[in-house]
Amino acid sequence: MRPRRRPSGFSKQRGVSLIAAIFVIVTLSTLGALIASISVLQHNGAALSMQSARALAAASAGVEWGIWFVRTNDHCETNPANSSFTVGQFTVSQTLCDDISVTEGVTTYTVYELEFTASSTGLSFGDPGYASRTLYATVIDL
Repeated sequence: MRPRRRPSGFSKQRGVSLIAAIFVIVTLSTLGALIASISVLQHNGAALSMQSARALAAASAGVEWGIWFVRTNDHCETNPANSSFTVGQFTVSQTLCDDISVTEGVTTYTVYELEFTASSTGLSFGDPGYASRTLYATVIDL
């Protein structure tokens, strides 16, 4: 009996399909890792954007409180501890309250400059999830 001969061309292609399969697996794995990385970045960006919006709302609450206080009491809060409070996950602090007496002709009135900062409670700048916003307001008390 004569040994069986292989058709020409097959002996040179031995292992090519294995290399092609490994290439496809590596390419798909890399693509999957890239998609997962982009998804995580988008999720973190959306979460930080939400924290930023919450910090803005908390700072706005501080400004509203400051406006109420100067309109009710006709002076700035002199003790910073009394003008610091928490709103949700944020500590809101009064960072500025100046009262300026202005005279125009025979009319005298007071201008109050208010500034409130809302910062993430228990976190500091650089920590993941940290957000801080500062709002400034001018109130004229006639």
